[in-house]
Amino acid sequence: MVQRSEQGSTAHLLPSSTLLSQQLTPHIVQTDGAWNRGSQTAGIGYLISRNNEQWSQASVTSFVASPLIMEGLALRSAHIKCKDLGLQM
Repeated sequence: MVQRSEQGSTAHLLPSSTLLSQQLTPHIVQTDGAWNRGSQTAGIGYLISRNNEQWSQASVTSFVASPLIMEGLALRSAHIKCKDLGLQM
């Protein structure tokens, strides 16, 4: 199967498998964190990657009551970045 792509007055045929692979290559989202019970601080971060593109962030957050909240904060920050990049989940 081929899909037609027009540039100016010249039509080019592109293999649909090439188009699909460009559209369906998934973004990989990884999150992680570390929590300190004594100080109730957490280090959180994420890495979003696709092919040769990468976005990452790491930060320290205070007043984190548990490791579960720390994980939620890491997921939340990655989700916000995905929305900023226009990625759909």
